[in-house]
Amino acid sequence: MFEPQACNGLRLWSENFERVTVACPVLNAKPAGYLPVSDIPGVERITFVPLPYAYRLDHFATKLPSVVRSLRQHIAGSRYLSFAVGGMFGDWASVAAIVARRMGRKYSVWTDRVESAVAWSDATNVTGLRGMYRRTVAHLMKPYERYIIRQAEVGLFHGRDCFEAYSAISRNPYCVHDIHLSAENQIGSSDLVLKAACALNDGPLRIAYVGRAVSMKGPMDWLTVLSILRERGIPFEATWAGDGELLPEMRRRIDEQRLFFVQLAGNLDRPEVLRLLGSANLFMFCHKTPESPRCLIEALMRGCPIVGYRSSYPEDLTAKNGGGIFVGRDDVQGLANAVAELHGNRARLAELTRYAAESGKLYSDDAVFRHRSELIKRHLS
Repeated sequence: MFEPQACNGLRLWSENFERVTVACPVLNAKPAGYLPVSDIPGVERITFVPLPYAYRLDHFATKLPSVVRSLRQHIAGSRYLSFAVGGMFGDWASVAAIVARRMGRKYSVWTDRVESAVAWSDATNVTGLRGMYRRTVAHLMKPYERYIIRQAEVGLFHGRDCFEAYSAISRNPYCVHDIHLSAENQIGSSDLVLKAACALNDGPLRIAYVGRAVSMKGPMDWLTVLSILRERGIPFEATWAGDGELLPEMRRRIDEQRLFFVQLAGNLDRPEVLRLLGSANLFMFCHKTPESPRCLIEALMRGCPIVGYRSSYPEDLTAKNGGGIFVGRDDVQGLANAVAELHGNRARLAELTRYAAESGKLYSDDAVFRHRSELIKRHLS
C-alpha cells in the first residue's frame, strides 16, 4: 500500500527511467486512503525496498548497520541516484547520500521544505526535557542537512523558498516543482468563465484550505482571520480539509468563537479536493515556515486565487500571470484586511480568479517530473 500521490509519483518516475528502485520506511498500520502498489501503471519495472520506521534515536542506531548494507547493494545496482532528504534520525535518504559519497558515486537531492526550520518551529511548542531534546536535534539538523546538500552533484529544490535557502551551498541548484495534478485536472475554460462570473455575486465568500492541521501551517492564525472577518460582519463559508494533531484545538476554537460557518472536513480524496478548490473564491493560507506546499499550485490550477503570508514561493508562482495577494508573515490583521477588500471589490476577485488559472497552466505532473528526470540524467550520466 502506498499514499495516492506517491503512487502517482512512482508512475511518473517509471515513465522517465527504465527501472526504478524505491526505498522507504514501512508503517505498521494502514492509513486511510492508501492504495495497492500493484495498481501503479508500470509497477513491473519498480522494485520496492522496505526500510524500518526508525525515527527514534535508539531504533535508528540499532537498525543502521543492516540498512547501510542494503543501501550499498541497491546503490551499486543503480545508474542514477536521487535522494529525497529531510530530517536526521530515521532519514534513510540522508544515510543513503553518505553511503553513496563513500562509494564514490554522484547523487542528487530533492527537498520541498527547509527541514531544520520546520523541526525548530515544532520543537518550540514543546516544553520540558522533551522540548529540550527536540530543539537540540533541530539545532544539529541544520549543519547535517547542509553537508548532505553540499556534497550532492545536483540540488532539486521544490519552490523558491527551498531554492533560496539551499542554492548558495549546492553545486548545481535548480528550482523545481512537485505537483500531482495533470493538465486534465486544470479548470476548463467554460468552468473558469462561470467561476469568474460567480465571483461577482455579493454572496458569502467561499474560503478554502487543504493541508495538515499542524503548527507550521498556521491553523490558529487561519481561524483568527476568520474571527476578525466575522466581527466585521463579512459573510463567508470556510473549509479546512486535512487531518492533523491540532484538529481538536481547532474544534474548540471554532466552538468558543462561534464560527458556525467554518467546516473541518478532514481528509478528502482527490476528486473532492478538486471540487472544493473549483468552488472556492479564494485559498487562504498562513504558512509559518520556509516550505513549498503543493496545495498552492493545486489551487491556482483550479482558478482559485491564493491569499496568505508572503514568501518567495507564492510570489514566484504568481510572478508571471498573477493570481495572489500576500501580506507579512504573522500579520493576521493584514490578511483579514486583504480578504475583506476582496469581498468589497468583486470585480477584483473575478480578475484574480482568471489570473490564478493562467498561473496554474504553467504546471502539470507530467511536465514537472520530466523536468526533474532530465536534470538527473544530465548531471549524473
